[in-house]
Amino acid sequence: MRRRFLSGFGLMVVALTTFLAGCGGGSKVPKLAPVTGTVQIKGEPASNVTVIFTPSAGTKSTGATGVTGPDGKYQLVHRSGQPGIEPGKYGVTFSRMVMPDGQPLPAGTSPTDVGAVEAIPEQFRNAANPIQTADVPEKGGTFDFGIGTPQK
Repeated sequence: MRRRFLSGFGLMVVALTTFLAGCGGGSKVPKLAPVTGTVQIKGEPASNVTVIFTPSAGTKSTGATGVTGPDGKYQLVHRSGQPGIEPGKYGVTFSRMVMPDGQPLPAGTSPTDVGAVEAIPEQFRNAANPIQTADVPEKGGTFDFGIGTPQK
């Protein structure tokens, strides 16, 4: 009988601890600065470009991403799903997956399922050595980028 009581008590303690851990703080969303902008390729607004802000050394952040619309405009979204990014210094890279013939991906398709290829030149995708940077202040800002033919 005593053993049964301890088992039930132990189970209750585990359940209560799990409940309290789940209800506790969880991860807090840091103070985010709004960031928007435009991406152009060879001087024209570029749609369906993923814009990736990766924190530089000394910036405490997880970064953020955004995707351009038909007008080339994007808004960064934090990993929490909230708009914005932590203030700091970032390397900025880009990605745009297209069909092998250069056409946009059909809606609802996975790039790997349709053999999509990367349309952005390597020098604009290199997160280890980004050629585009952004210094995001606490109030946020607008950051416009141009992508051209890679230089050799």
